[in-house]
Amino acid sequence: MNELGTTNASFQRACICYEQSRFDEARVYLEKVIEAEPNLATPCFLLANIHDKFKRQEQALFYLLKGAALEPQGVPAQVHLDLSRYLMGQGRLAEAIESCQRALKVDPKFTPARELSAELYRRQGKLDEALRSLRGLLVKDPALDQFNNKEHVDYSLSSKIWELTQQIDRVRDELESDSSVTSTARVEDRNLWHEGSDYARIGKLDVAEEQIQKAVQGSPNFAEAHFNLGVIRASL
Repeated sequence: MNELGTTNASFQRACICYEQSRFDEARVYLEKVIEAEPNLATPCFLLANIHDKFKRQEQALFYLLKGAALEPQGVPAQVHLDLSRYLMGQGRLAEAIESCQRALKVDPKFTPARELSAELYRRQGKLDEALRSLRGLLVKDPALDQFNNKEHVDYSLSSKIWELTQQIDRVRDELESDSSVTSTARVEDRNLWHEGSDYARIGKLDVAEEQIQKAVQGSPNFAEAHFNLGVIRASL
């Protein structure tokens, strides 16, 4: 039997063992297949499933990443995104970005992958790349045509936006850790404050100002909203 025939036979045996829940035997056959044919994605996915069943997360991740790299279209965009978040949690930012890019190859309109890519680039200090990731989200917003109609993007503006949103996030996190601080604001006004902060994070400062202004009007003693509003207006 030639090498290809041996590989096919090993894969068939692996599938039979897998279907019969003889996972240890299936693993041995699949490892032989991958050793002979390292560019096959399906054995990698099966091995990832086997390791996952036995809570061997590192091995499962290894084979899932390998299979995803070999055949990105064979993995749903959400799986690539989940992998990216897992890698980000381990501090493996470059690999997390690659996984986000694979998610976007599967589904170019998959917004969560663009958002996470921007955050990963921001953590790496690559604000220009972060802005490019966000451009796909902003392209349909006429209020942000400045990002899309310039031959050269104004990266000083992107830095300003990130500094602004980081400042808002720090204040929001500090205030939310003390429920007594925000207790004077109505629930709906706190929600407007959250929405305004989120809009500021993606550079939609005019909308952010409008939302936080509504929060201030509804709860005039909402000190945190007053602070954020002042920061945003100073940046416009």
